[in-house]
Amino acid sequence: MPFTQPERYALVLAKIGAERSKLLTETKIKALSESKNLNDLTAQLRDTDYQEQISIIQSNLTGRKLERTFHEALVQTYIKIIENSPKNVKQFLSLPLLRLEVENLKALINETNAKKSTEQKLASAYFSVEDYLGNRKVFEEAAKASTIPLVVTLFKETDYSSALQTALETYEECGSTACFNILIDKLYFEKVYEAYKCLPKKEKSHAKYYPSIDLDSFILLTILRAKVLNFDADWLRTVLPACCFDLDSKE
Repeated sequence: MPFTQPERYALVLAKIGAERSKLLTETKIKALSESKNLNDLTAQLRDTDYQEQISIIQSNLTGRKLERTFHEALVQTYIKIIENSPKNVKQFLSLPLLRLEVENLKALINETNAKKSTEQKLASAYFSVEDYLGNRKVFEEAAKASTIPLVVTLFKETDYSSALQTALETYEECGSTACFNILIDKLYFEKVYEAYKCLPKKEKSHAKYYPSIDLDSFILLTILRAKVLNFDADWLRTVLPACCFDLDSKE
């Protein structure tokens, strides 16, 4: 006998409930907002579930280190939810991790262009995401690359290959990495649309709001930026996703 929808989601709802219990109260948030410095802020977090993340930072506490530690904890929360979710929604629930991988890739390209060292490039990536998605090895190899064409070559066996190759052609003409950023984003939003389409029919009505806002906003903002910067129509057609939610194609 097939499971009912409540039965399929019973485990993940329990996990979400456990994670929700770790959220800070409104009173605590207000107190944190009145902190005078990082030491004051972290002292107030020592009686919360965030104490574990704070303890990871060994020395030289900075806002950047604290933010990164919390982001790493968020990645682990995403993974917990995905792993305990029904198989037919895992692709959609993996989108936050895919978003972080996209940011990893864009940062890698921009840092390579800026001649950052391998150590600096490795330090900025969220490898917990790559461990889950299975792309850690290619990112580590690409971090050693000294040129953008070499980075593109190293990603030739991944889903990013076509977008990177197209962007490389523009980069070699103008020298700007902006083309990489927007074409990688385009690929991401096409994957968002694909993941939504793969959801069971009953789930789509619950899920639509978030991907539709993200994808349609990206299209509108890309058009507006292109007009402001006076980009030509052919370029605009190249960087716009071929899919959308609530935008009419004529619009």
